Amino acid sequence: ADPAEVAQVRLSWHCADDAKAFIDPTATERALGNLLHNAIAYTPPQGTIEVRAESDAQARLLRLTVSDTGPGVPPADHVRIFEPFFTRRPGGHGLGLAIAREVAEAHGGHLILLARTPGAHFELTLTWPAS
Repeated sequence: ADPAEVAQVRLSWHCADDAKAFIDPTATERALGNLLHNAIAYTPPQGTIEVRAESDAQARLLRLTVSDTGPGVPPADHVRIFEPFFTRRPGGHGLGLAIAREVAEAHGGHLILLARTPGAHFELTLTWPAS
């Protein structure tokens, strides 16, 4: 079953018409999957998760933003959320954000928590080498 359906959250995707990227699909899926897993876990029933994709071919980068209508990340946790094994979720392992950030950095990009409220908003940027 679709995890978003099971959690009763609405998942929406927005992709810029000209978004193109030449990135590792397996690594991208792993990083994005971890962000979506967290968003689904923290978004209450009837909430919304939005994924936006845009690329800049000249800069050779893909920017994915994952936003949810959950409680957001408590300010006291902002400095620790990317540390391995840090979690506030019962049953969580604390590896999702650490792995997603590692994937981003291995591809010349970054993963950051955006300062927006309400909810949690993460920006995943991946780059690709010049051809």
